[in-house]
Amino acid sequence: QANLPFVGAYVAQEKGFFQEQGLTVKIEHSRTSGEEFRFLVAGEVQITTADAAVVLERRSGDPPVPVVAVALIGQKGQQGFAVLADSGIQTPKDWEGKTAGYKGSKPTPDYLAIVDAEGVDRSKIEEVRVGFEPQVLTEKKVDVLAVFLSNEPDTLARLGYQVRTFDPADYGVPTLGLTYVTSESYLQEHPDIVQRFLKAVLKGIYY
Repeated sequence: QANLPFVGAYVAQEKGFFQEQGLTVKIEHSRTSGEEFRFLVAGEVQITTADAAVVLERRSGDPPVPVVAVALIGQKGQQGFAVLADSGIQTPKDWEGKTAGYKGSKPTPDYLAIVDAEGVDRSKIEEVRVGFEPQVLTEKKVDVLAVFLSNEPDTLARLGYQVRTFDPADYGVPTLGLTYVTSESYLQEHPDIVQRFLKAVLKGIYY
């Protein structure tokens, strides 16, 4: 996934920027979207990345998830929605009667906001959870697919498929960038480590 928070961590690891800050960092990958919050709260990881809109959603949940965004990278969200160019789907209203695939445990706030803004009858959409392989769209297992705009439309194009994308910002949905996130308890107990981590990853991004 081509996003700056990931880049910052990978580069900081490879170039020794974590070591410069006196940190030993192990980078792990979650198998499904959303489980990183569970790992964070359980103390199995100390810092993760997340879309800002999702962090706000988790913070305002019932019960609220005790996580804190400590850096916002970029001003625009990474998620959009793709359909095959020859699908006949021109507007979000055309999602009605179709199958929409989402990553994570449930549809994202951006998706719900588009549906609301465009007067789409959500009850007429079959929403299914999918993984991270964009081929579910090309194999027509879904008609609408939540994608990372930074790389998945390009991946589909390289596979020989032209797609039409829907960017939430085009429908008046105020998206935000991506964040580095930690738990409230870890931030309170180890503010110096969080600060040194941020110095290293920001140096990685600048690099």
